[in-house]
Parts: sequence; C-alpha cells; structure tokens
Amino acid sequence: MSPTSKSSARFSSRKSRYSAGSPNTPFTSSAETVVTISTSQGARAGATLLLGVVLVCAAPLAGLALAHRPLAPFLAFPPRTAYVPHAGFHWLAWVLFSLPAFAAIAAFAWALRH
Repeated sequence: MSPTSKSSARFSSRKSRYSAGSPNTPFTSSAETVVTISTSQGARAGATLLLGVVLVCAAPLAGLALAHRPLAPFLAFPPRTAYVPHAGFHWLAWVLFSLPAFAAIAAFAWALRH
C-alpha cells in the first residue's frame, strides 16, 4: 500500500466513526466555514460598486458642465493650486457653531450628577 493510499484509508476510516453533523467531528471547524455568493449576488455587488465609482468620478464633472465652466483645468495633471484668501475669524460664528457641542457636554455633565 502506498503512503497516499494509507492516509486516505485512515481518513475514510476515521470519518466513518463520526456522524456528519456531529460537533465532535475533527475534520470540520467553525473557522473552515465557507460563505458562497451566488452569481447574481456577485453581479449585483459588482454593478453597485461600478455605479458608485461612476457617481464619484462623474458628479463633479457634471457639476462643472452644468455651471458652464471648462473641464480642462480640473483634469490637468499634476493639479495646480491657486491662492485663495481666507476669511477672517469671527467670534460670533465660533460661538454659534460651538453651542451644540457645549450643550451636549453640559447635558452629559448634568446626567452624571443626577
């Protein structure tokens, strides 16, 4: 008997001692679980991914076309940046934008005390 036939004979004799669905079967484990995806699910996932890529790439270009702006500067490589003067700091805007955060912190602190 060759070594390969010996091991296969040993495997088949061991396997016959256990029932197929037994949790004590040494040849199956939860780590060996295989998830199968049907062809229609795979095609649907691929189509969804392709649609997402198209939307991410095409939406900015469609916005430029609708605004009647040229596409060439936005498709140039390497991209060139232009200096943009920043707006000044406004304390009132900072206070208004930070109010929700301060309110959440105050509510949390109040809940901890009571």
